[in-house]
Amino acid sequence: MKNYEIEKIVKSLTLEEKTSLLSGVGLWQTKGIPEKGIPTIWMADGSNGVRIMKPVEGKRAQKTSDFLKVTDLTQDSPTICGQYPAVCYPSGSSLAATWNQELIEQMAQTLGDECRYYKVNILLAPAINIKRSPLGGRGYEYYSEDPYLTGKIAESFIKGVQSTGVGTSIKHFAANNSETLRINMSSDVDERALREIYLLPFEIAIKNAKPWTVMSSYNLVNGVQMAENKKMLTDILRKEWGFEGIVVSDWGGVKDRIQAFFAGNDLDMPENRQNNKSIMEAVQSGRIQEEELDIVVSRLVEFAIMAKKEERFTDEIDFEAHREISNKVAEESIVLLKNEDKVLPVTSDKYKKIAISGAFAKEPRYQGGGCTLVNPIKITSPLEEITKDAEEKGIEVLYSEGYSLRSKSTDEMIEKAVEDAKVSDAAIIFVGLWTAYDREGFDRKNLKIDDSHVKLIEKISEVQKNVIVVLSTGDAVEMPWLDKVKAVIEQFLPGETIGKAIANILFGNTNPSGKLPVTFPKRLEDTPSYLFFPGEARHHMYGEGIFVGYRYYEKKKIEPLFPFGFGLSYTDFRYSDLSTDKKAYKDGEQITVSMNLTNIGQMEGKEIVEFYVSDEKSTLVRPERELKAFSKVNLKCGETQTITVTLNERDLSYFDPEVGDWVAESGIFGIYAASSASDIKESIYIEFEQTHPKYKKLYLDSQHVTVFENPKAKKLYLDFLVREGVIAENQIETMVPLLKGNYMGIYNVITSLLGGNVTQAALQKVLDQANE
Repeated sequence: MKNYEIEKIVKSLTLEEKTSLLSGVGLWQTKGIPEKGIPTIWMADGSNGVRIMKPVEGKRAQKTSDFLKVTDLTQDSPTICGQYPAVCYPSGSSLAATWNQELIEQMAQTLGDECRYYKVNILLAPAINIKRSPLGGRGYEYYSEDPYLTGKIAESFIKGVQSTGVGTSIKHFAANNSETLRINMSSDVDERALREIYLLPFEIAIKNAKPWTVMSSYNLVNGVQMAENKKMLTDILRKEWGFEGIVVSDWGGVKDRIQAFFAGNDLDMPENRQNNKSIMEAVQSGRIQEEELDIVVSRLVEFAIMAKKEERFTDEIDFEAHREISNKVAEESIVLLKNEDKVLPVTSDKYKKIAISGAFAKEPRYQGGGCTLVNPIKITSPLEEITKDAEEKGIEVLYSEGYSLRSKSTDEMIEKAVEDAKVSDAAIIFVGLWTAYDREGFDRKNLKIDDSHVKLIEKISEVQKNVIVVLSTGDAVEMPWLDKVKAVIEQFLPGETIGKAIANILFGNTNPSGKLPVTFPKRLEDTPSYLFFPGEARHHMYGEGIFVGYRYYEKKKIEPLFPFGFGLSYTDFRYSDLSTDKKAYKDGEQITVSMNLTNIGQMEGKEIVEFYVSDEKSTLVRPERELKAFSKVNLKCGETQTITVTLNERDLSYFDPEVGDWVAESGIFGIYAASSASDIKESIYIEFEQTHPKYKKLYLDSQHVTVFENPKAKKLYLDFLVREGVIAENQIETMVPLLKGNYMGIYNVITSLLGGNVTQAALQKVLDQANE
C-alpha cells in the first residue's frame, strides 16, 4: 500500500483508536479496526510446530480465561490437551545439528503451510539466542553456541516460512541466555561480545531474510529492559541494520509502556488496556507528540495490511507429507558420537539378537516443554520401528523398561534389562534428560542424566561388550560412562518421527550426517561461563566475553568430551587441495575458497565441511579460529566434489568498541577446512591489506598516541594547537614525540602541561571533525 494511503488511514483514526492498536486483543490477536481498513492479524507459537488452541464455546480461543478452560493442569503436558494437532518438528538443537540450510528452508515451508491451514498470519519463531551454557533451560529450543551457524540456519527458517505468505517473529532480541529470573535479570555483556556473539545471528538473519517482526526479550541488557532499550531497538536494529518491520514484546515483557514506546517497541503483547491508556494520557499531556505516535501507528497499520495482503489461507493440508519432511530433518540431525569397532550399523551378519532397554525407547523424549509444546499428529516409537526393521532382517528383539517414567525406578527393572543384554549380541540403551530439564522457565543445575539411567548403562556394560547408547537431550550432558560403551548417538529432541529416524540410523538405512552445534564438555567446571552462570543479585555476568563455546576451549587448550562441529559417519572422507583464487586481498574484495572432498569409504554419505578463519596477529585478543562458512554435500562411494565458498572483509573482522565498528586489520589470515573445531584437515594462509583503515573515536581524555595514529586527526589537532597559540608551527616536529609519549588525556595536556587557554567545547569541535 502507498504511503499516502497509510497516512490517510492514520489521519482518520481517533486518539483512542490509535492507542488501541499499540496492544493486542487477548492472547494472540492484534487489534483490528475493519471499518477503517485495518485488519486483525493472528499469531501463534512456535519454534518446532504450530501451537494453536482449539475453540472455546464455539469461538476461536484468544483470552487467558480461554486458555485456562482448555488446560488440564493434572497432565504431564498440561497445554497439549486444548491444542489442535500439528506436526511436531525437530527442536532448535536438531535443526542446527543438520547444518543443512536447504533442508531447513524446505521444512519451514511446510511449517508455514500449517500456519495457513490454521489461519495464522505470524509464527512466533525462530528462537535463536546463543547457547551460552549447556545449563540453559531453553537450550533445546535455541540453535547453537556459534553465531554464524545460528544466523544461517535462522535465515533459512525465516525464508521458508515467509515464502508461504506467513510472517515470522525472530526472538528473543537479545542476550536472553538464561531462564533464571529472566524478566528481572540484567545480561551484563561488554560491547564486543554483544556484537560478535549475541547480536550477530540476529544481524545475519534480519539482513538476509527480513523477518516481518522482531520480538524483544524479557531480560534487561546492561541495566536497561529490552522493551525499553532504544540503543538496541532503534539505533542498532532499525538505523544500523535497516529493519523495517515491527517490534513486538515478549508476552508480558513491557514494564514501562512510555519508555518502551520511545525505545521503539511497537506492539505490546498480550492485550494490555492500561498500557494503551497510559500512551493516550501521555499524548494528551504533551509527553508524547501525536506526530511521534503516528509514526508507530503507521508502522502497525502498514504491517497489518501487508500481512493480510500476503495471506494465503487454505482448508487443505497433507500432514503425512509434512511428517516425511520432518523425518528427513530428524535423520540429518542425529549425531554419531562414537562407533568403536564399527558396532553400528546393526546388521544381520553381526547380530542375531539385540536387547533394547530404557523407557524412552517406548515413550520417547521428542520435544521440550514450555511455549514450544506441540500436540503431535502421530509419535513413532523407537521400539516399534526398531522391532519392525529387525524382524525384516531376521534379528530378534528383547525389550525391558530399565527405569520408570512415572515412579521410582527399581533394581528389578535394571536386573531384567541386564538379563536381556546378557543373552543378546548387542544392547541398545535409550537414556537422556527428563522433560523437566529441557523446558522454559528453568535452568539446569548440572550436566548429569538421571542416576537410574547411568546405573542402567553401567550394569549392562558389565555383561555386554557391544553397548550402544542413544541420548535424548536438548543440550550437552556429561558421560562418565563413555569408556564402557562402544557407541553413542545424540539425537537431541528430533520431533514426532523420532522412532523412524533413529531406527533408520541404527540399521544403516540412513548414513548419519549430523554434527554437534555445541561443544560437549567433560565436566561442568570446564564450561566457559561456569563461574558466572546463571548469575546473582539480578545480574547475569558475561565474564567470558567473546570466548563462548569452542572459542573458549580452543583458546584455553581444554580438551572437550566432543568438540563443536563433531560427528561421525558410516563412511570416510578425504579433504584435499584447499586453495584460494589469490594469495593477497584488499578491503572490498571477495575471497573465493575451494577444496576437494572425496568419499573414500564403502557407503554413500553426507559430509559437512566447516571453514574457519584465524587472524595471525591482531591488536585485540581474538579466538584461535572462528566458523565463517560451511557446506553439506552428499557423495557416492569414490565420488569427489569441489566445494567452493566465498569470504569477505567482514569475515576477517572483529568489533572494536573504541572504533565503534567492525575492523579487519592488515596482516596474515589463516583459512581452514575442518571436520570439527578441533580437527583441521587443510589450511592455507592469505595476506590482507586494509587500504581504508578505521580509527578509534577520540575524546577529551584520549591519549596523544591515539590521536597521532589517525592521519586526519593528527593534522586537525596540530593545526588547532598552532591556531590557538598553544605551540608554534616550528615546534611541531619536536613536540610530537613528547606528546605521543605522554599518558595524560589531551585536554589536560593542553591546559595543564602546555598552559593553553582552550575550552573543552573548542577542542571537542575538532575531535568531532576527526571522528566523522
